[in-house]
Amino acid sequence: MYNLPQNNIILFSSNNSSFDFFNILNYPLEFVFSNNAYMVLVFYIFTSILLVSNIAYFKFTKVSSLDIKKITGFLIFFILFCFGFFKGRYDIVLLFFILVYILRGVLNYFYLKISKKG
Repeated sequence: MYNLPQNNIILFSSNNSSFDFFNILNYPLEFVFSNNAYMVLVFYIFTSILLVSNIAYFKFTKVSSLDIKKITGFLIFFILFCFGFFKGRYDIVLLFFILVYILRGVLNYFYLKISKKG
């Protein structure tokens, strides 16, 4: 599209034969974003619609009641981000956890809608 090497934007090279944990995180990103060049645009539009929707996401201001699940989730993210930073693959870690955050909010919204009707 713009004659940029693909690895300058996001590293979608999962054909590496050595085991790398970041290839596991990269697989859903590669599946979604490498099929079409316009998928990133669709993702941006989808997330901007979600910003003005009624979907309630986890707010980081509600961390006053720390439980073991919140601490464990934050530690997993922090360790993977630090490891990814030193390996130069922090973009994959951030994009993966952003997608998990968005999908968790959407799935939680529909789960609550379905469970209230049932």
